Amino acid sequence: MAAMLEAYIAIGLGAALVAFVVVAGALLYVAKIPTVTLTIQTKLGPLQIGDVPDPSAVAAAAVRALALLALGLTGGKLLEVGLKERREAKREAEAASYYQQYVYQQY
Repeated sequence: MAAMLEAYIAIGLGAALVAFVVVAGALLYVAKIPTVTLTIQTKLGPLQIGDVPDPSAVAAAAVRALALLALGLTGGKLLEVGLKERREAKREAEAASYYQQYVYQQY
């Protein structure tokens, strides 16, 4: 029974982590990256380039995306382990019940 409980906890944690990553990823995808005007000094004078994505915002979004990727992989692994443990616990419980039925039929 304890193995089945541990399996359900792992499944729940994995599902919660994957759901969080999906929602956070969708919000990151929908978020608008601010634009800035870059001024570059040249020998001919200052050159302004407008509507360029803010480099610090792009870097922060990239780091956030990598962190979400790591969390998503962790959640997926928790789901995999939880489902495997549940399957094994169920198989052991069925084998034990078959064994008990066989022993009781002998007497």
